[in-house]
Amino acid sequence: MSIKLRRVIQAVFHAANGQVRTNKPNGESILSESFDISRGVLQGDIFSPVAFIAGLMQIFSSYDIPGSGVTVGYPPHQVTISSLEYADDAALIDKDAESASVRTTSIAVGSRTDASMEISIPKTKAMHIHPQVKVTRTETEEIDSLNLKFACPTCTRKFPTRRGCSIHQTRWCLQDPEYANTRSRTGSLADKAVQRQKRIQHEATLEHVVVEGQQLENVYLFDYLGCRNECDCNDLADVKHRMDLAQATFSSLNHIWKDHRLRLQLKIRLYKASVCSTLAHESEAWDLTKCIEKRVNGFNSRCLHTITNRSYRSTASNPEFNLLLSIRKRRHRYAGHVLRMDTSRLVRKTLAAYVSNGRPEGSILQDCEEVSFNELTRRAEDRADWRKATSLIDSIALMGACCSTIHTIHTISVLKVIVGRG
Repeated sequence: MSIKLRRVIQAVFHAANGQVRTNKPNGESILSESFDISRGVLQGDIFSPVAFIAGLMQIFSSYDIPGSGVTVGYPPHQVTISSLEYADDAALIDKDAESASVRTTSIAVGSRTDASMEISIPKTKAMHIHPQVKVTRTETEEIDSLNLKFACPTCTRKFPTRRGCSIHQTRWCLQDPEYANTRSRTGSLADKAVQRQKRIQHEATLEHVVVEGQQLENVYLFDYLGCRNECDCNDLADVKHRMDLAQATFSSLNHIWKDHRLRLQLKIRLYKASVCSTLAHESEAWDLTKCIEKRVNGFNSRCLHTITNRSYRSTASNPEFNLLLSIRKRRHRYAGHVLRMDTSRLVRKTLAAYVSNGRPEGSILQDCEEVSFNELTRRAEDRADWRKATSLIDSIALMGACCSTIHTIHTISVLKVIVGRG
């Protein structure tokens, strides 16, 4: 930056002042006396995020440990990823807790020394990426300790959902109470809840990352930029998370779906804009396996059943809006966008490493032709041809229209899959 521009920025910040605004019970606004802003960046100032990110980049370049990170992929498509930063959040990737401790401590000291910034220990978490841990068989006492919400009025069993309790009561308890009390709960939601709790507790026994003498909490799952990541790289974790959010949005609009005065076309447009956009967020990073495809199609079928009052079978085989096809086309469009990126971009290098030893099931290139990565890159340069290929994806087998907005894929989601696959 030129000296002149730096002087302008300094003048803006030296002259900065602020006031506190509060409201009376009657709605009248009151402003405090003016006070100088002597440190930090100005909230709401358009230059503030730029200055912050520039300062953060300088701290990382000055205090981060050289050569840190993990290397993924196979030659010639290998990439080393050390960190992923977004605004004031950062994901540091290391091979073990000891390396992460040294690295994070160095950045913490540098942040305090050069920028008067502190790393928030309560908000900073550590995650060990590993295969799913085998835990002991669930006992009845462990299910009882969960204090589940719904109890069967006939027997003593408790359930995490009202529907599960109702099924138990009508199908088993009222028919054969003696068998119902001894029936195995293996594979039930209660069993899965206990198993999950054991895996969460197991993470606390692993080595901790230490920052200036303070231990970071080991977590089983973590939400980063809207994407749910689990330490055992469960493909369904993020899909279930997005479905839960989309279901909450759908349920909040029940009065719209039941209103017979509104046209069906308008309801479908609202469903696509509010519900489908919520579910499809970061779907570019999913492993779109057959299991996940069935779940997405099932969710779409249930929602359209409520909106259109058609049967589940009908909305599954011939939907008014095919959410699964929309996601597949969205992923294909984004694949072309990544392939056209400069070869130095981290997202493109990560994608190349992801498919360097063959395309995994459900990868983002699942609807691309089985040709080499370089050949795909060449074809993606022709945008018109790539758009044509996108529009022809399963246009006969999967009927429906595609109308959605592309969201940016986050490299950490792709990296999670790579590391999980070893």
